[in-house]
Amino acid sequence: LNLLKQVYSFPATCRAAMKASADADARAVEAASNLDDAREHLANSEAALADTTARRDSLSVTSKQQEETYMACMKKENELQKKAMYGDDEAEEQLDKLKVQMKQDKKTLNQMRQDLADLEQGVIDCSADLEKARQFEAEAVAQRDAADIEAAQALANSNDTAASYEALLHTSLISMRK
Repeated sequence: LNLLKQVYSFPATCRAAMKASADADARAVEAASNLDDAREHLANSEAALADTTARRDSLSVTSKQQEETYMACMKKENELQKKAMYGDDEAEEQLDKLKVQMKQDKKTLNQMRQDLADLEQGVIDCSADLEKARQFEAEAVAQRDAADIEAAQALANSNDTAASYEALLHTSLISMRK
């Protein structure tokens, strides 16, 4: 009678083990998907940092060139002012044109400095985001590994339960024949 009860209850036990295995497999699939997302975020963060850094470096070079040009204009302005003080009309006309150009150059230079400061902040922000993406990836790897282990254990348990059921059936049939 006890053997019969065991035979009767085993299908439910097998179903529960199979369901636990299927649930663990689903968690493993979800963990793998999260890892894919983490790796994509990491790649995007690396690309954003590289792009922002390249733009900052390029603008830095352009800004330095613009500053050198502006400084050269200031020297020329100083020379033209000296000539204009001595009554040189041509120098005065050139000085007026130069002042208009320098005013525009100053605006451009100030905008470049602001853009450069924004890009510097962008590099800092991208670096922080990259660090978070690396942490997210490490956590996702750990979660995927844990889910894979859980799924393997659940599958082994399900297989053991099914094997035990087959053994019990075999034992039951032998004892019924006797």
